[in-house]
Amino acid sequence: MKESQVAMPILNIDHLGIVAGIIDEMELVEEVNKIVGIKTREILTPGQVIIYRLVKNNTLTKSN
Repeated sequence: MKESQVAMPILNIDHLGIVAGIIDEMELVEEVNKIVGIKTREILTPGQVIIYRLVKNNTLTKSN
């Protein structure tokens, strides 16, 4: 039997990518926006800001 020499791309999404995917599946941004509301002049919605704080700044693990 011959071994296959097919190249397979591998993506490293680490834990932040997994967290972002779960947040997206839960539709957390939309839920926060429904509760808080959106003003027409905002560039970012409240849901987007909260997700940014959770994923990018890792605020859950920092003690402020």
